[in-house]
Amino acid sequence: MPELRMSAPPPARIVKYADVRHLMRDGDIFLLRGYYTSSRLFERLTHAAYSHATIAIWWGDRLMLLQAEAHGVEAVPLSVAIGTYEGRCDWYPLCRDTNPEIGTRLPAVLARTKAYIGLPYGYVNFCKKLFKKVLGIHLRETPPEQGMFCSQFVAEAFKSAKLPLLDREAIDTWPTDFVQSPLLSYGGTIAHDPKMLPRRLSDYIPPGRG
Repeated sequence: MPELRMSAPPPARIVKYADVRHLMRDGDIFLLRGYYTSSRLFERLTHAAYSHATIAIWWGDRLMLLQAEAHGVEAVPLSVAIGTYEGRCDWYPLCRDTNPEIGTRLPAVLARTKAYIGLPYGYVNFCKKLFKKVLGIHLRETPPEQGMFCSQFVAEAFKSAKLPLLDREAIDTWPTDFVQSPLLSYGGTIAHDPKMLPRRLSDYIPPGRG
C-alpha cells in the first residue's frame, strides 16, 4: 500500500461572500472540505485536505457553480451551493496577471464545462481511482464521456482546452491536487451558515447594474 500523508488546507482567511462576489470571475475554482460522512470518509481514506472541486462561471446575469455531483454534472447558483454546504468553502481565483494564456484559452474551458452538463457522475472511475490511491491497485478506466467525478470534471475542462491546471491526466486528479496548480491562488474562505437558506436571487445582477 502506498504511503499517504495527511494534508491540510491553508490557514483560513474568512471573507464574506457579498464582499468578494464582484471579484469572482469565470473559471475560478472552489475547493470544499465537507462535514458530511461521505466527505469525511474520503478525506480520511486519501489523507486529503478537500473532498470536492467545482468551477465558477458567469451565466448571463447569474453567477453559477458547475460541478459533478452524485446525480451528474450540474449548474446551480453559486450562493446557494456555497451557502447550503456543510463544510469549508475555499475560493481559488485564476492567476490571470501572471498567466496571460488564461485569457486566450478560457473561452474554450467554459464551452467545455457547459457541454459536460448532464453527464452522469463517474462512480466507476471514482472507485477505481480510489482503489489505486489507497491500495495501489490499478484498474482500467472508462472514457470521460461515460461520466466524471468532481475533480476529473474540473481538470478535464481545462486540460482539453489546452490550459491544464496540473501536469497530470484529469482522471488522476483529486480535489486537493489543485492547490499545487501554478494557475491558482488561495483567495479566501467563504463565511456561511448552512442552517440559513440563502436568497436564490442573491446572484442576480439587474440590467445596467453589473
